[in-house]
This record gives sequence, C-alpha cells and structure tokens, in this order.
Amino acid sequence: MKLNKDQMRAYQYAVKREKEHIAARKKEDKAFNKRVDSIYKNLRFDIQDEIYKFIGRYADKEGLTRTEANKRIESIDYKRALKRVRDINLRGPLTEEQKRQLDNLNITSNLTRLEMLLENVNLSLIDTYGRLETNIGDYLIYTGKKELETQAEDLNLTIHSSQKIKNNIEKIAQADFHTATFSERLWADKANLKNNLELGITKTIIRGQNPKRWSRNLQRNLKDNIANAEYSARRIAITETARVQGEVVKESFKSNGYDKYIYIAEPTACEICTELDGTVHKIEDAVPGINYYPMHPFCKCGASPYYEEN
Repeated sequence: MKLNKDQMRAYQYAVKREKEHIAARKKEDKAFNKRVDSIYKNLRFDIQDEIYKFIGRYADKEGLTRTEANKRIESIDYKRALKRVRDINLRGPLTEEQKRQLDNLNITSNLTRLEMLLENVNLSLIDTYGRLETNIGDYLIYTGKKELETQAEDLNLTIHSSQKIKNNIEKIAQADFHTATFSERLWADKANLKNNLELGITKTIIRGQNPKRWSRNLQRNLKDNIANAEYSARRIAITETARVQGEVVKESFKSNGYDKYIYIAEPTACEICTELDGTVHKIEDAVPGINYYPMHPFCKCGASPYYEEN
C-alpha cells in the first residue's frame, strides 16, 4: 500500500494518537496492578496469621507431632471459624462463585486441628478471590466505558450509537475468551493455589520438624505460591482489559461505518505484534490472537479505523 503525502500525514497522526492512547491505558493498568498487589499482600498476612496462631497453640520447642495435629479441635476453634464465615457474608455483596464455595465449606466440630487450619486458609482464599473477582469485573466495565468515551470523541459517534455500545459493555466483560470467562480462570487459579498451599502445609507439618525450620519452609511455600498466583491474576486482569477495550473499539468503528482497521503495535511490542504493525484487516475478520489485540497475555496494542478512497 503506497500512500501519498496527505494519506501519510493522516496515517502518522492516527498512529501517534493511538500510541498516546496506549500509553494512557498502560498507566491505568499499572495503577490497577497496585490494587491487586495490595489484595495479595493482605492474603499473605492473613494466612501467615493463621499459621502463627496454629504454631503458638499446638507446637512446642521440639515441633508439632502428627498426633497433636490430628487431635480434635476445641469448641472455641469451631466458633471462631463460623464467625469468620458470618463476617465474610456480612461484608458482601458476594459473587455467585464465592457464595457457592462458602456454602460448600466443611466446617464441623469433628475436624482435626490440621483440617481446621486448612479450612481457615481456604476461608482466606475465598474471601480474597471474591474481592478479586469483584475488583477485576468492575475494572473491566470501567475501562470499557472509558474506551467508549475516547472513541465517541475521536469518531464523533452519535448518542444513540454510544448508548447502544455502552449497554453491551457488561456483557462483553463477562463473555468467554478462548473458552472461559475471566471469573472462571480466576477461580481455577484459586483452586490451584489452595491445593499447593495445602500440600506444602501438610507435608511440612507431618515431618515433625522443629518450629524454626517448619516456619521457614512454610514461609517459603507461602511466598512462592502467592507470588505465582498474583502474577496469574494480573495476567488475567490486563489481558481481559485489552479484550474488552478491543471489543468496544471494534463496535465503535462499525457504528461509524468503517469496515477495516489498521493494527498498531505498542512501542515495546513483541516480534509477533511488530509484524502486524501497520497491516490492514476487515473488522468482520478480526480475531484476538490472530490479527487483533490482545494477541497474547499482557498485549497492549491498538487499532485505528481505515477507509479507502476511490
């Protein structure tokens, strides 16, 4: 595609405008990442607190025997766990998956001490991932609406067109992306983190190590697993944000009569996205991961409308 001077100026302006927009998106994502980081820090502190309480109550200077770990809980432990469940319910509103997992908890007075520790860890995870689901869901809708405002201004969208797209943003945010919704991916990560933490805690305790070594191993297990889970949550949030923004952009282009777009790679784009930079595609053929963003996790590329003059 060879451009004349006027076309080249228009193209360069479109690229400049979109890259400024990409930078603004990335700045907001960075701020949201700090919120995710804060949520996981609180999770780590909560689980550490549960472990320290467990150590303080049941371990002596020689460590914790399997016999001690397998003794039945006392009434105070049972009541405390039930209070934690009530507190989470009262804080609400809860997500559907959060409600389901709280209803399926196995908190009874017949649990062993170790089983109750694991139930308390699971409670912390359910509380945390409910917060994450709500925060990410709200962020997807917020960024979708903000993207619409930008496109409405740039493309001079009619009020009717803007409202039609706006009414669909929540549905876009909750849609499947590569066979799963963002919340399904998030809770799958929660299940994986729960299994890893339970395995690490149980293995460490039944070895009967002295408390210092025991605590050190648990801390390492907790730190590594939560760091991995946080990375995965950020990946879900940022990638899904790009997907929602991309869908809003496509709908805005179509509402304004465009049927093609130019792919615009972000300044720090990978090799895959760099090869797509400046290429023209039909909007009806746009597929994330093939010829439209997000091409991959954390992708922050963009697009500009394209039209041809006879």
